[in-house]
Amino acid sequence: MVLGPVARYTADHPSCPVVVVREQTAAVHQLIGAGVGDLDDCADSLAFAFEEAALRKASLRGVHAWHAPQAR
Repeated sequence: MVLGPVARYTADHPSCPVVVVREQTAAVHQLIGAGVGDLDDCADSLAFAFEEAALRKASLRGVHAWHAPQAR
């Protein structure tokens, strides 16, 4: 998805969980994506993602991100 400047800034500088939703589309492949960084604090975000996927009859793809320790 291509983001405009406001959506990109909002997604890059959040002080809380952020969801960027594009306008409704007639896309054949409906996919909801959920990005998770902190596994101890993601229950609400994942519950929202599962609920939206179910309502839209869409697939859900989860992505977990973390910082790998630097080799010394």
